[in-house]
Amino acid sequence: MIGALMHASRAWRWELVLAFGTVCGALYLLWRNAGLPPMVFGDELTYSTFSRLVRLEDASVPSYLYLWLARGSSSCGAGFLDCVRVANALLFAAATPFVYLVARRVCAAPLAAGVALAALLAPANSYSAYFMPEAPYYFGFALLAWTSLATRERGWLRYALATGAILGIMTLIKVHAIFLLPAQCLFVLATRRHAVREALSTAALTLALALAIRLGLGYALAGDAGLQLFGPMYGAHAEGSPDQLALLLSGAFANLRGHLMGLALLLPFPLCLLCHALLGKRAADSCSSRTQPLGELQLYAALMLAAPLAMAVAYTATIFAIEGTRVHMRYYDFAFPLLFVVGAAAGSAGPRARLPAAVLALVAAAAMLYASAALTPAFRLTYVDCAELASVLASRPMLQVLLGLQVLTLSAWVVSARLGGMLFVFGVLPWFALQGALATRDNFARTAHPSIYDAAGQFARANLSAAERTQLSIAGDGASNLMRAKFHADEHRIKLIELADNAPLEQRELPPSGQWLLVVGPHRLAPPLTPAVQRPDFALVRLAGQPVRLWQVNLSGAEADLAMARKVSGFGISEQWGRWSTGKHATLEFTRPLPRELVLTIHARAFGPNAGQPFLLNIGGQQAQFTLGQEAGDITLRFNTDGRQSRITIVVPQPVSPRQLGVNPDRRTLGIGLHSVMVATPM
Repeated sequence: MIGALMHASRAWRWELVLAFGTVCGALYLLWRNAGLPPMVFGDELTYSTFSRLVRLEDASVPSYLYLWLARGSSSCGAGFLDCVRVANALLFAAATPFVYLVARRVCAAPLAAGVALAALLAPANSYSAYFMPEAPYYFGFALLAWTSLATRERGWLRYALATGAILGIMTLIKVHAIFLLPAQCLFVLATRRHAVREALSTAALTLALALAIRLGLGYALAGDAGLQLFGPMYGAHAEGSPDQLALLLSGAFANLRGHLMGLALLLPFPLCLLCHALLGKRAADSCSSRTQPLGELQLYAALMLAAPLAMAVAYTATIFAIEGTRVHMRYYDFAFPLLFVVGAAAGSAGPRARLPAAVLALVAAAAMLYASAALTPAFRLTYVDCAELASVLASRPMLQVLLGLQVLTLSAWVVSARLGGMLFVFGVLPWFALQGALATRDNFARTAHPSIYDAAGQFARANLSAAERTQLSIAGDGASNLMRAKFHADEHRIKLIELADNAPLEQRELPPSGQWLLVVGPHRLAPPLTPAVQRPDFALVRLAGQPVRLWQVNLSGAEADLAMARKVSGFGISEQWGRWSTGKHATLEFTRPLPRELVLTIHARAFGPNAGQPFLLNIGGQQAQFTLGQEAGDITLRFNTDGRQSRITIVVPQPVSPRQLGVNPDRRTLGIGLHSVMVATPM
């Protein structure tokens, strides 16, 4: 009795330390994030637009509950972004007690508190600075993990209702949670396999309730749009053709290599423990006993890492042909705290054979060292895609210290499992958190000062009425810069015109419609344009009468409209955003002749080395030249035809395949990515 009381007293003291650390961590996040300009485009623009500026039913991302909640930030006026960041920081910190409670099932209080605070201070907390759903999703997963692991003994009905409800709500924060459902059901079946009827009932009710909440609450928030399980954007990928599936598989294997190397670099010790447990059937055996929570944790961590990892690899391989080298770790890094707990609980695993442990430790160390050398040349690692990898690779000297700590931890584990766990919690994790804090500080410092695009967008919001901003176009260099200005201007109908660095604004680049044009940067205006307002870094121009739209052909996935297209040739399969050209020439033939005075607006992008190179567009005997960037933008061309032409042909400067560029195995020779073509005539 006395020993139990002393143990409870010590745990209570560590929980006070945890509470104090959590409050300090939350205050640090609030201080660090305050006043930063938006940084992630187009994600932050997407979520700001769909939550605040359009109806929920018009959102292409089905995060309807998150969008509905984020809509409240509009009450903060121009400070809406900081309001979102405050909520993000508080939610991220609020997950810390649940990480601690999960860890306490398998660890002593000091280790559990260390793991929980390490999770709070890990590089993933950088997502709290973005107008994105990562922070509430992270909180939701921490709650799900605690509910799944700590409340399993409270009866199958209550368990299924609780986990199903949490998962259903998570799918309305980020649709990616749908891919956690199979993992959750497998966990239920594995841990209750000696009571088959109960296991099947629990899994079925969990799945049914999650889907009912996803569709029912989705319908309540967004009407019929909420009944689409994956929403318009992700649904187009889910409904791919066999050709797309073949491309997906070839790209997925190439991308998977980057994810596996990233995990080997970041978390070799917990992964080594998982392999030791799962390959030795230790987790499955312990899951059959109600007295062994460690096996349940190991199995749950493995499932909750594997399911979103598979989704991330498959999705990344299908977005665009150039996406195969990105490592989207943020689709599953919410599960990293579970791996932290696995590492901390090394001493609770019981006796083990030393030779297999030594072999696994050697393999893990070798994979880690290989990844440290091979990752950067082969893959694009950005802070928004993989904050953890970008942080540890930001400083070579600090990386070498981390590698040394990881090797020391693996070596110590071979000798003493308890010592390995202690070194991981009080050596590796603090250094990992320090690397993340320093790298995030430096990354945010590079964007801390508002750019001319921030100033231009804020000027437009302050000086143009809401109605006038619907008629605004913004021209400048760099797609992310333009989206930054649009974010501040706060109007979703603003059109963007991407220009080359310091290049003049040509007549053909003028928007096909609208009354106002905001030109940002040193871009000379095409005559006869004159600024209505001139500032050192931008100019606001009032436009004359605009062309009259006759028809439009849209090649963008589920929104495709080919009613006016008699024939489309030289293009590949339809994708969510449009179609890639697959050779030197790409042709679009309309069902009626083009007008004599033609204004043709192309919404398109260039692939790889074609960006900035001259494309040619032929109509009859006439020819016009234009250039595109790697991000989609509008190009407007003017022709005088004989009134009998109905075909346009685009000549690609340098068709090239992703395989030739070493990006992924896709063999198609790509050039222009065509979204839409609008046919108009002058007023």
